[in-house]
Amino acid sequence: MLTRLRELRDLNGKLVLITGASSGLGKLVAYEVAARGANVVLCARNLKALRKVADKCKEISQTDAYVVELDVSDPDAIDRQLTHVLQDIGSVDILVNSAGFGIFVKGTRKM
Repeated sequence: MLTRLRELRDLNGKLVLITGASSGLGKLVAYEVAARGANVVLCARNLKALRKVADKCKEISQTDAYVVELDVSDPDAIDRQLTHVLQDIGSVDILVNSAGFGIFVKGTRKM
């Protein structure tokens, strides 16, 4: 059992795609998986913030960190960027969906 748990914690050589990676939980997950040896694909709308996260991930892991501008509220953008990742970067081993959006109506939030 412990051997299997150690295997799950080792992310060396794995490609991890993280949405919402420019801040909050997505950013923290990026740092953690980088510390475990993963190559990361960081997705969010804010390219400037993503580049900072990517630089820190590279520093932590000494591996690749890719930046992909992505607005998860746009289905066509999701399709385009996923095609780009698969063709130009590689097959995703782990997906972390940390991005979200809400629709605001008259001061209330609907999910």
